[in-house]
Amino acid sequence: MDENIPESVAKYLDARGFKTLRISDDFLKSAKDSVIAKYAAEKGLQILTLDSDFAQLYHNIFRGRITVLLVKANPTNAENIIGILDVALEKIRKTETQNKLLIISKKRIRIIS
Repeated sequence: MDENIPESVAKYLDARGFKTLRISDDFLKSAKDSVIAKYAAEKGLQILTLDSDFAQLYHNIFRGRITVLLVKANPTNAENIIGILDVALEKIRKTETQNKLLIISKKRIRIIS
């Protein structure tokens, strides 16, 4: 999870059975987005972020090599992010989203390969 995701979102995902790795808790703290994306590609990790720069990295460099879940939340507080993820997790399957860019908002989920 990118540094811009609140800790309570990580706890929510952990409770739902997902293993989370927060960039702010890891050696990648304050690393450039491209370094984080490369690490995710090498380790087979998904990136959960509020940062649209990861969508650009996906399109320009890492297409088909990483999964990016870009949450479009306004406001960007934990409660709103969790609400969006709660709905999205009921609608999407991991097999459909692997190595793709997902743009997730309250009203829509876009899956880009």
